Amino acid sequence: MIGFQRYFSAPFETDQDPIRFETITLQVSLEEMDEVDVTARRPLFEQEIDRLVVNVQRSITSSGSSVLQVLEKSPGVQVNRQSNTLSMSGKTGVRVMINDKFVQLPIDAVVQMLDGMSAANIEQIELITTPPARYDAEGDAGIIHIKMKEFTALGTTGTVGGNLGYNQAETLGGSLNISRRGNKLALYLDYSIHYDRTEENWINERFSLTDGFMGEVSSDNIRKPATGVQNARAGMEVQISNKTTVGLLLTGYQRLWDTSDLSDNYARFSPTSSLSTEMSVRETNRWRQGIVNLSLDHEFDENKTLNVDVDYLYYKNDNPSFYENRFIEGDHSLLNREEIDVTKETPINIRVSKLDYRYVLSDAFTLETGVKGSLSEFSNKVIVSDLIDNVWVENDTFTQDANLSEKTAAGYLSGNWTPAENLRINAGLRFEYTDRFLSTPETPGLVDVQDGYLFPSLFIQKNMKNEKSVGFSYARRITRPTFNDLAPFVFFVDPNTFLSGNSDLNPAISDALKLDYTQKQWLVSLQYSYTKNAIAPFQPVLNESTNEQTYSTQNLSYFRSYAINASFPLFFTSWWEMRTNFTGTYQEFKTVSL
Repeated sequence: MIGFQRYFSAPFETDQDPIRFETITLQVSLEEMDEVDVTARRPLFEQEIDRLVVNVQRSITSSGSSVLQVLEKSPGVQVNRQSNTLSMSGKTGVRVMINDKFVQLPIDAVVQMLDGMSAANIEQIELITTPPARYDAEGDAGIIHIKMKEFTALGTTGTVGGNLGYNQAETLGGSLNISRRGNKLALYLDYSIHYDRTEENWINERFSLTDGFMGEVSSDNIRKPATGVQNARAGMEVQISNKTTVGLLLTGYQRLWDTSDLSDNYARFSPTSSLSTEMSVRETNRWRQGIVNLSLDHEFDENKTLNVDVDYLYYKNDNPSFYENRFIEGDHSLLNREEIDVTKETPINIRVSKLDYRYVLSDAFTLETGVKGSLSEFSNKVIVSDLIDNVWVENDTFTQDANLSEKTAAGYLSGNWTPAENLRINAGLRFEYTDRFLSTPETPGLVDVQDGYLFPSLFIQKNMKNEKSVGFSYARRITRPTFNDLAPFVFFVDPNTFLSGNSDLNPAISDALKLDYTQKQWLVSLQYSYTKNAIAPFQPVLNESTNEQTYSTQNLSYFRSYAINASFPLFFTSWWEMRTNFTGTYQEFKTVSL
């Protein structure tokens, strides 16, 4: 017995007669026992009531990997390195959080940042396909929440990494992560840089039948841009008391895209007229961003906590470009030479504040509530000029000056109830109100919309014997048009094809259902979602009078998505385990009749 000396009886012989002993009394040991370590292996995947948790350090293949590589191996997550996008169960619009804070960066910058983050610094990744009420309702694909390791040991830790590759041209980058923790002060710094010269190829072909004649417009654009992206995060946390911690986070981002290319274009408008041109393109697209975040975490007692966040975000986009169309052969009367100069400047200011309160009423019930408000101001000025008789003349058709003001208010209430040891229920309701006003000098109220939406959510999880569980969830989400979707702008693909914004977009509302089943490390989930007014990019609109085609973001009538995700381990030997993930999707949509 622990804490007592071992007892040995005197020797004895056995025969057929019963053996009798006196009462045995163990003597207390005077030696102190060393500490006892009780360890257990966490599974790679844990299905919680509203999310799938990936325990990154449990996977041996995560060693030496980036966070992006871990996501590539996670159930239901698809990473497109060519377009630098993320999707979950076949749906784009994924939002990324780090330590319970949304990353306010374009998704291509987020992908490159995750590729520069070492998985050695990550404790868990939470895949939330149907987020609960405490999270913003924006985005129908879900949330990827990355939880960094808690370095409680005092001192300095850090990692340095680099990458080099070739994809038709060189791609390279590097990253630096460093943190220092004291008794009451913690400092951290993350920096990554990425340079890419991957080739972009856009082939556009359009045919139209008029009075028995098949007209044709085609172009072949091969662009070899140089793209440089830099991300920096610096922050500090100060423990001002045993119950209160304040934090400061500074985030900087810059993306420079620069190209100088040629494109070949052909147009045939009638049986007797055709035109071949060559378009020279020089374009620079620079995005710069700065974010300041102040946070406060206070614990009234072990059952009551309060979190306050205040953010200021500043974006600046400069997008000058120059196009020159040169006549090659065909009908000279259609085009001799055309030069177009475009300047675009877009500053954006966003202010956000939110408050969250959590109250544990009992072991069986927890209440969460919170409010959030934001104010966004956006200015987009596009000047398009044509060179006519060696004089630059402003083109009124494409020149635009737009200003957008958007105010958002939100509040939520949710409860976590455990009516039985093996049953958990989470129900919540969120309300969001938006006031959006977009104006131009010609149309002061081009967009003047005030709308409010309720977003209910419900999660049920039943645990059974032999490590089995079944879960059901429902959540309503919204996808609002972005500034780039709404703001007037012009991007020339060829002399007859353009990219443009669309100020008539409506928000998309989606309802999502999910059913999941787990048995030990076997996971299966079925998902269905229906989206009204789904937002789809690159939708063509043809102007038959000018034979010009414009691609812009449009609302679809509806969008249905069915998905199945499965993940299971295969054991070949005692030392060889292979994790297999399977994702299948079926999607159906209908465009709006024009």
